[in-house]
Amino acid sequence: MNSKRKYQKTIILMAVTLICTTIGTLFFWNLTKAEESKTLVLPPKENELWNPVLSKTVVTGVKTFKMIPNKILGYLEENNILLRNPMDKRIPEPIRNRKLCIYDAYNDGYKDLFLSDDSRIEGAAVVGISPDRTKHLISDKILGILLSDKDYIFEPSEKENNCELYIYDLATDSSYKITEFLLRYAKTFNGVGWSDDGGYITYCLKRDEEKTYDFFVYDIAEKKTEKYTLSEEADKYSYIDLPKYSKEGQCIFFIGGGNSGSKLYKIDLTEEIPKVEWLADDVAFYNVLKDEKNIVFLNSLREPRTLKRGVYFLDIETKEIKTLSEYQTKNHSGYDISPDGNRIVYFYDCEGSIDVKVATLSGKGIKDSTTIYKMVNNPSDIWWRVLWNGNGTKVLLSSNKSMESSDELENYIIELEYK
Repeated sequence: MNSKRKYQKTIILMAVTLICTTIGTLFFWNLTKAEESKTLVLPPKENELWNPVLSKTVVTGVKTFKMIPNKILGYLEENNILLRNPMDKRIPEPIRNRKLCIYDAYNDGYKDLFLSDDSRIEGAAVVGISPDRTKHLISDKILGILLSDKDYIFEPSEKENNCELYIYDLATDSSYKITEFLLRYAKTFNGVGWSDDGGYITYCLKRDEEKTYDFFVYDIAEKKTEKYTLSEEADKYSYIDLPKYSKEGQCIFFIGGGNSGSKLYKIDLTEEIPKVEWLADDVAFYNVLKDEKNIVFLNSLREPRTLKRGVYFLDIETKEIKTLSEYQTKNHSGYDISPDGNRIVYFYDCEGSIDVKVATLSGKGIKDSTTIYKMVNNPSDIWWRVLWNGNGTKVLLSSNKSMESSDELENYIIELEYK
């Protein structure tokens, strides 16, 4: 009897062991497969969209359209792109090269922009779209402009006594003038910039005879202007560009250029005499992040010292710099911050391709970085830039080449969703 019971217990124990082993094996197999499914991606084809399985940012579609090279100023709403100097042959001369217009990428149509008095915007200089993509700052009656890493050179109209700055409200198709200055100041106009919260516009005039720079801060809500004068070591700057007023009103950031390149500075407005503080070297473009403790910037290319184009994070207090992205090619221009200030789109150099990535901004860095497009075998005479639309649901990947070219180039609108 005892041997029979022992035999039964042995059979039961073996059965239980077999069941547990089977369950464990199945569990481990499923876990392994699940883990594999999280990381499984297929090799990319040339210039294809990219959807990692675990991505919190998902590509839902793409719109491809062709365009003769244009100066794209901004991506506004679902379909609309703001252009300067459109080269489309359907637009008659001399209008084609001296106007602003909106291009509907989905319906292939153009809409001209006019000032509030129904006059055409003549030779509007590139002076910036607002962070929320609803307004554009333009200068009128400044008929020529040369843009480079080093200079803004304006050629004023001989017919006009004043140069004027307007805000054009793209939502209402209306504009209003925020300032005008005498013609003699036109060649000393040293750049203009929106604050990164969109509440202020700062422009700068240089007074050569006194070796000073006057910064004018225009409050959009209050429609009033404050003036700050920089005289401390002002003669060391050959030009000033992209001045930006902080949202707390404690400082003005700006790029100052000289023999040693373009550097990023901060003016402390809490002092009785504004004091300048150096922040970083070789800065071509920058954004102050929402916390106003960190800056994202694109470096200037000053060969042979600077051989790579790069996007970097700067800690304003410690001056510590961290690299977000670097790449050898000059054909991919920088990054763009979403209108809400929470995300960044940028280029990233991968082996065999340049990736377009989207990530969430987090303190001094990023998280949840996702590749949304891979670019392979890009021609050397075409360069690219990335722009967010007005609500952060689409990214424009725009192509360009020499403005003398009449070739139609492919551009892409990448449609996104967030999980």
